[in-house]
Amino acid sequence: MPKFSTHVALMNPEYQPANFGPGDDVPEWAIDLVGDHVLEPEAKDVSADASDFTGASDAPAGDEGKADGDSEDAGAGDSGDASDAADEASKASDDAPDFTAPAPARRGRPRKQ
Repeated sequence: MPKFSTHVALMNPEYQPANFGPGDDVPEWAIDLVGDHVLEPEAKDVSADASDFTGASDAPAGDEGKADGDSEDAGAGDSGDASDAADEASKASDDAPDFTAPAPARRGRPRKQ
């Protein structure tokens, strides 16, 4: 029998509120009223689902030997100078809003005070 994974409040067939907590069994009348997102996942047989670590890769053929985030030209422009780090720092500061700047002038009729 499925169990709830979170707190759930339902109206039972007698139109009375019914509250359930994590780990409570789902009654027969409530099975059609709740979605899978509030139910605990079914327990699987771990031995049958064991991963095969024989070296077979699920990655596409063109990505062999690359870690996540690596690109072909990642090492092409590495000169090691500090100006690259300074350029990146200035780009990051350009994206952040400047909270010390005065607010822009409002358009339209001024509000009553």
